[in-house]
Amino acid sequence: MGVVGAGLLLAGWLLWTQAAPALVNRYRTHLPPMVVGWVLTPLPTALPAPAQAAVAPRITIPAAATAAPTSLPLPATFTPPPGGEGGLPLTATATPTPQPSPTPTVTPTPLPGSVRLSGLRIVPQNFNNCGPANLSMVLNFYGLAIDQVEAGEWIKPNNLDRNVNPGEMQAFVTARTRLAADVYYGLNLTHLRRLLAAGFPVIIEKGYEPNDDAWMGHYLTLFGYDEARQVFWGLDTFLGPWDSAGREESYETVTTNWQHFNYATVVVYPPDEAARVHGLVGQPYTDAQSMWQNAASRAQAEIEMEPENAFAWFNLGSSLTELGRLADDAAPYNAQAAAAFDQARALGLPFRMLWYQFTPYEAYLGAGRLEDVLVLAEATLSTEGGQTIEETFLYQGRVWEAQGDEEAARAAYSRAIGLNPRFAAAAEALAALNSGG
Repeated sequence: MGVVGAGLLLAGWLLWTQAAPALVNRYRTHLPPMVVGWVLTPLPTALPAPAQAAVAPRITIPAAATAAPTSLPLPATFTPPPGGEGGLPLTATATPTPQPSPTPTVTPTPLPGSVRLSGLRIVPQNFNNCGPANLSMVLNFYGLAIDQVEAGEWIKPNNLDRNVNPGEMQAFVTARTRLAADVYYGLNLTHLRRLLAAGFPVIIEKGYEPNDDAWMGHYLTLFGYDEARQVFWGLDTFLGPWDSAGREESYETVTTNWQHFNYATVVVYPPDEAARVHGLVGQPYTDAQSMWQNAASRAQAEIEMEPENAFAWFNLGSSLTELGRLADDAAPYNAQAAAAFDQARALGLPFRMLWYQFTPYEAYLGAGRLEDVLVLAEATLSTEGGQTIEETFLYQGRVWEAQGDEEAARAAYSRAIGLNPRFAAAAEALAALNSGG
């Protein structure tokens, strides 16, 4: 063969071992299982269960405090860069839309039996880009010439990042457009129909499972419903169809898959429509504490009906964690949230779960269970797609900092910033560590 031939063979083999898994991972849902199994290492079946035997906990949701209402916070994920884009005005700071006080109450009126909004056009998503693609469709609906590439480059600078969370989409709308956006959790089908009937398309975050080992997070833009047939019409940037006619999603399917993300909903609207949007949604959801209180109560009710539902337990843990963020003393919330997450893990959560939702890290940290954070982070990093989730490195760094390993913590924070230079939480953690604060 000769030295040259052997070198070419070796180079080809190295290229194949690097490129083939990436290509197959990218298109795995469109490939025969035999091809996927031949090229890729078998995927884990679930996140690791807690070390201790989990016994279904009895969780008491703390009563809502009587403090003044607080508007929904904008997650401190991004530091908006200076300047606008595409001639669109840039707000001075990435703050949430001011909430009317009090939120007007909408008098219940019969909703139309069928609604189908016009003016929405389907966008086939780029790789790992369902969030920016769905957001661009809604921005285009309101007349803004922003495509998924422009939105994606700002929201997720690393193209391989598998996760775009609703708060990041809200941050883009707030910082880069003349529109406003709200993020809600715990809504129901009536809320969706009210918003659609009022002319507002809605983006929901949901689970999607094309085959047994490929559960993943996905966004879906809803633009209509038919009450008699119990279906929504949605534009799916991954599945099509590509003529913008939309695909039917039954109420039951939407509810089942939407539950995987605690019924997360993004509503984009002109700022002068804020009072109407907030009235349609209702005060319990425009006040952060009430919203999470309702989401926790809903999850608990779902657990009572279906105790083996891991997603309901996860949602209970997430809602308690968020209530802890708003409380003067987060410890009681984190302890109960950790118990709920234990039960969710024992029942079995998809291995990709922590690509998208990070409240277990927060709860376990707050409960002093640092090893659980590391176990879950390592499980996420053990898969190719999980290695580009910047939040994983943030929580690894926090554990190592708590354990006194500043060098490892500094490296983890730096890795998170390298994946997403706008990741403010990691930048702040690194700055505090370097300053000794």
